[in-house]
Amino acid sequence: MIERTFLFITFNENERIAFLKKLHNRKEETFHNGIVVTNGRFGKYDVVHFHSPYQGNESQMPVMNAIQIIKPDAVILVGIACGANVNKKDQHIGDVLISKNVIDYDFHKDNNGKIEQRGIIVPSGNTLYGLFSQHAFKWKEKYKLAYHCGDIISSTVLLNNPEKKKEIFDAFCDNPKGYEMEGISTFRICRNANITEWIIVKGISDFGDGNKKDEYQVIASENAVSLCQYVFSQEGLKYVPKVWESSENHDTCKIVIHQVSGDILSENAKKPDFGKNNTFGNVTINF
Repeated sequence: MIERTFLFITFNENERIAFLKKLHNRKEETFHNGIVVTNGRFGKYDVVHFHSPYQGNESQMPVMNAIQIIKPDAVILVGIACGANVNKKDQHIGDVLISKNVIDYDFHKDNNGKIEQRGIIVPSGNTLYGLFSQHAFKWKEKYKLAYHCGDIISSTVLLNNPEKKKEIFDAFCDNPKGYEMEGISTFRICRNANITEWIIVKGISDFGDGNKKDEYQVIASENAVSLCQYVFSQEGLKYVPKVWESSENHDTCKIVIHQVSGDILSENAKKPDFGKNNTFGNVTINF
């Protein structure tokens, strides 16, 4: 069976520490453009870890370089995020968010103080979301931890203001589960590389209400990594589509485009993507 290449990306030092604790048989590799990755065994699978030296908007170039070098079939962002709702008390520090869809908040219109959303809403990978959402239930039962599947807002702005948070979340009627900073830019990089299997798995370290505490980042990161390790200890990841196929001389790579009938896609994958009336399904990509 052809091996899949799984790339885990972290952006915060606590995220990196938590992931490397669970990565066995570690071996570092250094490439051009200052890209350093760590190969290792995570659960039942060989994976690659890349830690971006930058967060938010500044992370785009190193992430793009890492993806071009590693050529992954799937990308997982693991770490910390802002939870959605303090008042309802149905989320707590350390709960893990699993992205069903990711919402681009940065592209919006401020119409006399009223925010009108103009950004794209994109689905996570069909296979990855299916596996994470299914196995998370068993993970919850085993470790007595909590998770929340749903939409996650992504913006390059670091959120730690209750008024700004209310403004952002009030712009959406689908009750997003959280907020983070690197997802939408990573999606665009994955899209350009024809990688459709990607997902955000991040623990809640704060609620964007002005009460951030660094010590909460540790437990949030560790819980997110715990869920990832549980999923990667199960079967099923062999069904992730193979994207990259090396040529005989390994000097170049070609992209294998997998056509999937729209009739068998989940409701998650049928949601509109970038542009009008575009969905993940039968896709034509021009190079």
